[in-house]
Amino acid sequence: SAIVIISAHWESDPVRITASPRHSLLFDYSGFPPESYQYKYDAAGDANLARRIQSLLKDSGIPSELDTKRGLDHGMFIPLMLMYPHADVPVVGISLHSSLDVNANMAIGKALRPLHHDGILIIGSGYSFHNLPSFFNPTQRSLQAAKDFDDWLQSTLV
Repeated sequence: SAIVIISAHWESDPVRITASPRHSLLFDYSGFPPESYQYKYDAAGDANLARRIQSLLKDSGIPSELDTKRGLDHGMFIPLMLMYPHADVPVVGISLHSSLDVNANMAIGKALRPLHHDGILIIGSGYSFHNLPSFFNPTQRSLQAAKDFDDWLQSTLV
């Protein structure tokens, strides 16, 4: 019935939740061909769902704010364009907590759990190890850090 997407490209304290009726696109990247700045993805928002998310977070002790101005960043609109090309499912975006503390961000996921039972798709968008300098110029140290994190992620989530 709706999609909630948490992007690795949006960090804030308190956590922010998109609450606009329609989303603009936030082209939060540079150095790509001109056509990569022409994408359109006219998905509706869902203010009622955004308020429900804020309530779920509050019930879990997680401060949050509704955001009626922020658009969908590329960590949101690119996967959604591929998964739902007709933009026919309402979308609500959520930021990560800017501390990037594992427990704080895992608590957000736990607070959102009831949405899954209501048929709402919850997506965490971004590589498990989101470090572009290391991605393009890997070192032994960065490869080991990525492996360690992936091992931790597997043991935590699976």
